[in-house]
Amino acid sequence: YRTYYNPRQMTVFVDNTHIKIPKLGQIRCDAIRKLLQEKDNWAPGTISVYKDSTDKYWVSLQLGSETPFVEAKPKTNKKVGMDLNVENFGTLSNGEVVDNPHFFTSQQKRLERLQRILSRKYQQAKKEHRNLRQSANYKKMRIKVAKVARKVYNRRESFLHELSTDLVEQYDVIVLEELRSANMM
Repeated sequence: YRTYYNPRQMTVFVDNTHIKIPKLGQIRCDAIRKLLQEKDNWAPGTISVYKDSTDKYWVSLQLGSETPFVEAKPKTNKKVGMDLNVENFGTLSNGEVVDNPHFFTSQQKRLERLQRILSRKYQQAKKEHRNLRQSANYKKMRIKVAKVARKVYNRRESFLHELSTDLVEQYDVIVLEELRSANMM
């Protein structure tokens, strides 16, 4: 679901756990960032609601404001270059090495086992001439596989966000080379 939101119509955030969206009405959510609740001079734009493969719903808001949402970081007057590697994640020009956490390989055996079970559920439904939408066991196993894959994805994203945030806070200029990992292999 996607809508253009007219900021003059109504408020978006009802309270700490509810969002009001046109045509959908009031929706309960886990938590709303305090930053959005405390700031009062912003206007919403497009609101998107989508469901991922693990059957979870996400709300994405496009917001605009005359003042910045976060404060500018102090200048450090430091520069760094980063070289991406095959053996480890990367090496900084100051000699610091960032290890590759190998999130996929830590979950690989579990993912393989669940995918084999999912494949058997698929073959069983096909053999019995059942539609996969009617197979409850297939649906449950598909969600289990999706949750493990999502866990790997979330850990990778978290690692990249933490690393980039640390680099941005420590250095003013960060230089990376444009690489294609397929060519490195």
